[in-house]
Amino acid sequence: MSTAKPTAAQLFEAELGRLGVRFEHGPEPMLYKARVDGVDLEVNLENVARNYARDGDPAGVKTFAAQIAAFRREKDPPWKDARRSVFWVAEPGDFDFGTTVREPVTKEVVRVLVRTDEKVTKLSWITAETIEAWGIPEQEVRAAASANLARVLSSVRVETMDVKGMKLGMVPVPSALKASVIFAPNFKALVEKELGWPVLVVIPCRDFLYVWAEKDGGLVDRVGGVVQEEYRTSGYPITTEVLRISDDGITTIGAFPG
Repeated sequence: MSTAKPTAAQLFEAELGRLGVRFEHGPEPMLYKARVDGVDLEVNLENVARNYARDGDPAGVKTFAAQIAAFRREKDPPWKDARRSVFWVAEPGDFDFGTTVREPVTKEVVRVLVRTDEKVTKLSWITAETIEAWGIPEQEVRAAASANLARVLSSVRVETMDVKGMKLGMVPVPSALKASVIFAPNFKALVEKELGWPVLVVIPCRDFLYVWAEKDGGLVDRVGGVVQEEYRTSGYPITTEVLRISDDGITTIGAFPG
């Protein structure tokens, strides 16, 4: 007799209960109110629930609950402690970014400065106020973010699969940074030996990246369905654009329907 798979909400609520976090339901199904360390938190489970529906892996839901339970009122760490945890990440351009430090990449993509937790599972946007509190030039934070992405790529190799005689590449890095490695200064060095240069890339969501040689343009038609599925089902969608990366930078050559 089979047992029904628990929903994301059931997993989340059970984990909060196990961790001793008191909560109540918000005005909509995926919204919650929790009180942790004397602070009232408004929690939205929607993105995590979408990933759970896509992957069927409860670990993401449990990790999110653990992050809520571990919340503490604290200031940003001093720069000497934070500098190795700052990165550039790809985000969709239609967010309200406030005073975050960012720059446009394409019509649909921006890159934003963030700080991560130790396990690189939680991303916090870095604001101009944070940099002012650190007392350092913004350019130093930007440089550290690029250097840290380069460090992430320094110990990995592109993994490839053969598709009708063409090489389709993937980059085995932490999920939260996977799409963002296109901003690493050593991205060309990573992919050129295996795939050539320039390359085409798709980053439909935060934890997904395909890369292939521009000369293997036939792969565009073969990845479209996967790109659309990942974009529609991920908790952290970015874009359905096909990006060309060359010595001249990152440009868009087209996009799949969203």
